[in-house]
Amino acid sequence: MFRPRTGYVGLAVVAALWLSTAVSWSQATKLGCSAEELAAIRDLSLQKLRCQCFGLDCSAGTTPINPEPVRPREAEISPEKKTYRVYEGRDLIFISHANFDLVGTDLRRANGIDHNQCQTLCQSEIQCRAYTFDKWNRWCFLKSAVRALRLDPKYVSAIKNGTSKPPPSSVSITIERYRNKAFPWSGQEAHKTDTVEQCEARCKDATSCVAFTYFKQTKLCRLMAETGEYFSDPNADSGVKRQLTSQ
Repeated sequence: MFRPRTGYVGLAVVAALWLSTAVSWSQATKLGCSAEELAAIRDLSLQKLRCQCFGLDCSAGTTPINPEPVRPREAEISPEKKTYRVYEGRDLIFISHANFDLVGTDLRRANGIDHNQCQTLCQSEIQCRAYTFDKWNRWCFLKSAVRALRLDPKYVSAIKNGTSKPPPSSVSITIERYRNKAFPWSGQEAHKTDTVEQCEARCKDATSCVAFTYFKQTKLCRLMAETGEYFSDPNADSGVKRQLTSQ
């Protein structure tokens, strides 16, 4: 007799839940419900499911799922440690810096490409000593010279091996607020705070934090050491640490 595999049944249950709650899989991932959590609460009413997983349609006295605060992964401890080495075979090609823009001389800009394509463009161009990739807009800036590293979480930059690392920008760090926006969720540190101002203050005081999202209904504050592009969410306010290009 044919017996369906447990994994397939679990996936079918999860898929049915997505359809019945009219919430996409990508939204669920961004807002923090795993397939295991959904399977564990599949007997709840749709309203409670939407509340507990997504913080939507919560009635008084209903509390969404809020995981215990977790420490960030080791690679996310501080923006200063967000440095990666890029090799081709045994040759070191680039030293990459997440959360930073490179202040310098632009050779040219390429639009609508991904990070790997941006890296390949710089690698193949002799005059290119570094590049900055805008993750939110998919823009690639090739650089012939670099003068400073400027904190801005929407960028990742890389410098060719043999090019001197520029100093950090001396411009003071500010926090720019994005109202009714949320940043993608990927296991970031979480806290309960009464206001978005308290959430912002937590991020400001934490050297590991470059961005935050505050959920107004659930009062959940998520601190992030790196982030992707924000998305619209009327229940959320977000902010990023940023050094402006000039004061």
